[in-house]
This record gives sequence, C-alpha cells and structure tokens, in this order.
Amino acid sequence: MFQVQCVFRLSILLSVLCTHQAVLEALAKKRSGMTRSEILTASKLNTGGTTTHILKELEESSFIRRYPAYGKKEKDQVYQLVDFYSLFYLNHILKAATTDSTYWIDNFNTSKYFAWAGYSYELVCLTHIPNIKKA
Repeated sequence: MFQVQCVFRLSILLSVLCTHQAVLEALAKKRSGMTRSEILTASKLNTGGTTTHILKELEESSFIRRYPAYGKKEKDQVYQLVDFYSLFYLNHILKAATTDSTYWIDNFNTSKYFAWAGYSYELVCLTHIPNIKKA
C-alpha cells in the first residue's frame, strides 16, 4: 500500500514539474514576455485554476515577473521569464547538449551570443532598478 501511495505522489509531483517546465520553456522563446493566453497556446496547457496556480508559484519564486501590457487592460498582464540561469539553460545549455561538441566555440563571437549578452545586461538592470536609482 505504501509503495502505491509513493508512486502516485511521485507521478503527481512529476506532472506538476512538467507543467511548470512547459511554461518556462514557452516564456524562454519570447524575451519580451507573453500574455496568459499566449502561454496557454505555446505550452499546450488547459485553461483553468492550475495554470493560474503555476503562474503564481513561478512569480512568487522569482522565476517570472508579471507586468501590465502597455495600453491594455489589467487582465492582459504579461509574464516574462527573468531567472538568469533558466534563461541561459533553456537557450544555450539545453541546445548544446543536443548538438555538436563545438557549440560553445562556434557561438562565442556570434550575433546570437551578443544579443543574449545584451538582453542579460538589460534584465540585470531591470531587476536592480531601485539600486541603480540610489547610485
């Protein structure tokens, strides 16, 4: 009986992790962020309380940030992936693991690398606006 309960709990935990990961992977594809409906479409999740709960958990754990879309209603909030390691992992490490062994050498001085570096700098500044204002 105990093994059945453990397997059941583990399967629930893994399905929850997969849905969180699906949201993060969808957000990693669009740097400026996505609305809730765009996230649902990109991650192939269903509308409902589960998605709201996932977005809330990811926001509370600082993986994503939520901000109002310019000129839109409050309902049309934009969610943006802001966790530095997740961004780097989903855009570089994951791709390097599935491609050739010279990925890092081939991509070091490319426009893709410089775009990522610029975006990362922008995100660091965005994350530390209060500290920048004090300086």
